[in-house]
Amino acid sequence: MLMNFVCAGCAVQSVPNLRIAVTGDAQAVPFQQHWGMVNTEKAFRFLAPFKPDVLVQTGDLSDRAYPEVYPMYMECFRRNFSGRLPVQVACAGNHDFWSVEETAYDELWNNFADGLGISRENPCRQTIGGYDFITMTEEHCETYSDAMLARLKVKLDEAVARDSGKPFFVITHFAPENTMLGSQNNRRSAFRELLNNYPQAVSLSGHTHIPLELETSFWQGEFSALQTSTLSYGCITGNFANNAGKVILPYAREVQQALLIDIFDDRVEIRRYNVHEKRELGGGSLWRIDIPYDRKKAESAALKRQESAVAPEFPENAELLVRHDFGFVYLLFPPAIHEKLVYGYKVKFFEKAGDGSLKLLNESRYIGDFYRYEAHRSQEVSVKVPENIFLKDRVVRAEVYPFEDYGKCGRPLVLEMKSPWDIVRSAVPAYPVE
Repeated sequence: MLMNFVCAGCAVQSVPNLRIAVTGDAQAVPFQQHWGMVNTEKAFRFLAPFKPDVLVQTGDLSDRAYPEVYPMYMECFRRNFSGRLPVQVACAGNHDFWSVEETAYDELWNNFADGLGISRENPCRQTIGGYDFITMTEEHCETYSDAMLARLKVKLDEAVARDSGKPFFVITHFAPENTMLGSQNNRRSAFRELLNNYPQAVSLSGHTHIPLELETSFWQGEFSALQTSTLSYGCITGNFANNAGKVILPYAREVQQALLIDIFDDRVEIRRYNVHEKRELGGGSLWRIDIPYDRKKAESAALKRQESAVAPEFPENAELLVRHDFGFVYLLFPPAIHEKLVYGYKVKFFEKAGDGSLKLLNESRYIGDFYRYEAHRSQEVSVKVPENIFLKDRVVRAEVYPFEDYGKCGRPLVLEMKSPWDIVRSAVPAYPVE
């Protein structure tokens, strides 16, 4: 029986029709104390009290197609979700096929499906609590073939024919192209073009490992799409100077995240969590999908969020300091302040001539620590200066601008000094930047 409360003269449904827990990218090996298994245990222990009806897993459960991982996962599942177990919905990811027998796709797929007790059919549609869930796993770790997409279209049409007024969920490891952050130019354009015809679709995908704190992890256009982060290690895109290999975040293992999705008659509500800290992300700000889905309204709301965003600012009387350590130079400054998150810092270095003119030497972006455990966030930001900036007797001007999720920059901290050193050593960070 549904419960409701009354708000401003209208009844608002407070108990969802269906609750979905979502995890992905554990990348576990068959050892109980391995990071992926430990974090899966954390996630299930945290999510179980919410009593989800469905448990979605978005791929890369095993790191190298170890079939022994799957019964360990199911043991963990049964141990934590005692009583009425949620229905398992899962797709496999590229890591679930990386093995010495990579050509044995069918065997690896069967190991995955049978190990989790799900159907071998691919794509597969199932109706749970009146809502459709469609899973699709890529063939041979390549882009979705025309034949696969044709079979997917049949499943999508079946979902619409069954109940065109309800959202349905499409679960894949790789995102439809050019939707959320991390899906740009990912060779899944045909998948995206197909979903463009189904406004009821809600795409859930893994693979990117991008933190859920970012508003760009949720996208709405022709349909809705969100990525499901990771239980293993966090990543980022966008050419930041302090992330390893331009992908892996500093202290990436602190990104251990999951989703909780509630479906009501008139809306879908999405909550984000760090399962290690048992902390809700986004300051309690929900992501919402209206039912029925109205693209213009959704895009207007997203534009309004972007336009109303404010830039972060440094604390009053903050200073930009310089430090010389073992042949490297660092800039030091207090973290900027923002109501949501400081995405990062843009740092510019200039050479100042005698007439006061400035020549740009270097401009870089540094990712902030918004995704880290709260107890580990820095009280002083340290930025390693690139080589050949501080040369003896050069007058250097440094400017540091904080920016938020949508790129709005606050006022800079500025430092000018005549360099007493020649600092020519490379400042390229060594993996894993911890």
